[in-house]
Amino acid sequence: MTRTAIATSPAGPPDSHGYRLVSLTAPSYSAENRTVEAVLSSGTRVNRGFGLEELAISAEAIDLSRIAANLCPLLNAHNRFDIGAVLGIVESARIEGGQLLGRIRFADTAAGREAEGMVARGELAGISIGYAVRTWQRVEVTDDDSEVWRAANWELLEVSLAPVPADPTSFIRSEETDVTRTLSSTPTNPAAAPLAPAEGERALAPPAPATAAPPARDAVSARAIMTAVRNAGLDVAAADELIATHEDAPFTRDGLTAEIGRRYAARDSGAVTRNAVSPYPQHGGAEQLRTRMEGALFARLAGRTPDDASREFMGASMTSMARGLLEARGENVRWLSDGQVMERAMNTTSDFPTLLMGTGNRYLLDVFQAASSEIKAVARQRTARDFRDITIAKLSQGGLLDKVGENGEIHFGSFSEGKETYRLSSFAKIFALSRQAIINDDLGAFSDPLRLMARAAAETEAQELAALLEANGGLGANMGDGKSLYHAGHGNKAVAGGAIDLAALSAGRQAMRDQKDADGVTPMNAVPKYLLVGTANETLAEQQVAQLAAAQSDQVNPFTGKLIPKVDPRLSGNAWRLFADPAVCPVIEYAYLESAPGPQLVSREGWNVLGMEFRVINDFGCAAIDWRGTYYNAGQ
Repeated sequence: MTRTAIATSPAGPPDSHGYRLVSLTAPSYSAENRTVEAVLSSGTRVNRGFGLEELAISAEAIDLSRIAANLCPLLNAHNRFDIGAVLGIVESARIEGGQLLGRIRFADTAAGREAEGMVARGELAGISIGYAVRTWQRVEVTDDDSEVWRAANWELLEVSLAPVPADPTSFIRSEETDVTRTLSSTPTNPAAAPLAPAEGERALAPPAPATAAPPARDAVSARAIMTAVRNAGLDVAAADELIATHEDAPFTRDGLTAEIGRRYAARDSGAVTRNAVSPYPQHGGAEQLRTRMEGALFARLAGRTPDDASREFMGASMTSMARGLLEARGENVRWLSDGQVMERAMNTTSDFPTLLMGTGNRYLLDVFQAASSEIKAVARQRTARDFRDITIAKLSQGGLLDKVGENGEIHFGSFSEGKETYRLSSFAKIFALSRQAIINDDLGAFSDPLRLMARAAAETEAQELAALLEANGGLGANMGDGKSLYHAGHGNKAVAGGAIDLAALSAGRQAMRDQKDADGVTPMNAVPKYLLVGTANETLAEQQVAQLAAAQSDQVNPFTGKLIPKVDPRLSGNAWRLFADPAVCPVIEYAYLESAPGPQLVSREGWNVLGMEFRVINDFGCAAIDWRGTYYNAGQ
């Protein structure tokens, strides 16, 4: 039989760490950006309690979603339960040359600046990654009967600064999830191979191998047992059991490693352990559980009926949800107080901040859309890639296509940049959700600020849009030609003000249809679709477009079904305006940043408060870009 020879370390038995020590790329440190590049993993095989482990390095194998959501922190030695241990954040990651590379940005805190200085001076270069394995593959058995297991699908959870390599008896892994196991190739030692699970069956994660008794060693101390249990993330009950066993039959170092490896693998797989099973198996894992909780929390905030999948969580408090999410990740929080649960849940590697973020964004956009100004209906929306000037391109010559003969030449059209430009601006506010409010399940402390923030974002946009129309005494903002939006020279302004009636509307419609394109010849034929008024003319506008039961043809309302009234209270006086369909003949344009169409909610652990801090930011800009698709009447 052919076996692959794998060299093992003679220093001690193989460990079962859930992190890997890697190193920073020192020359990549940027003092200006306060960032440094790191080799997060190269997938090298390492010793574990169950054999040899290797990490698959590919875009398909690695889940980097926490980085995209700004939830992958830089920690101090895997300390997930102290906000002071957060040293920064992993900004981005990429796969290059068979390695997982990442860029780390240090936090602007005392701890973050201290760690940054040590890295910059070359005093600290080692880092360690924490990850959760979802799918294992057994790939071979070596000449010395060591099984080689590949983490075929795994999630990067956090990155830690590590001053020294980990103790060989530690078994740290930042988070755990249910895993499945597949056999990718037939082992060279079939007799030693565990049976592959049947289709749809859940199998254990790589178990500690049953090997011959290790060489005699000095018995370990009770302190070493406690350290190993703590590092492995096992509970106090496990420590008590191991120490009691140790008093009757002292553990050797090899024996302790094998026993903790067995317990760790059992917990990692969600398999039955002392008549206990992994919580919430019916929800399909922590991610699906969080999605269902999010649906229930949103339904409670918005006062809506939840879907069937979320209905069972409608009565659950936020603390209960946090406890459930931690348990679904394999953490034993059964005997922790609500305060202790929230301290763990609000850690950046937890699912609870993601739950609040997902719910908050849904509720924020829901309220924002309901509160948005009706001026947006007459405007065209677009996106911008960045904050540079947005320039409107226009056809500078001829609004017609040229006729081309059988062998005729096709001529280039001539375009030029218009004079109307604008750019995005950022509007933002911060609010906090205290730990006490979460423990008290005070949803109002979360929903009230979100509702106010959403209305504030909608009001900010509405005022920016209304200002374009209200400028120059209601004649609109100045255009690139030096004239206001509504001007006699533009042919879109009534000579004298008049009330909304059939004659005035007909005059406005004719003026819009008779508008000429940039060449001064081609008719625009802009058809009015919207009648925009302030609150003083709302009733009259509705009457003028209402359906009438006419007895004679001259009593028929020609604008019924053709003209839609829109009202905004920020428009003053009796003035009224007609607008064409913005998709055909846009007059006003507004834009959002490409990656964030509308207000966005971002969170972090509170620095100035015990709880969570939330930032609402809206990148928005607007401008009047053309005068040909609108008409103004000052009213009376």
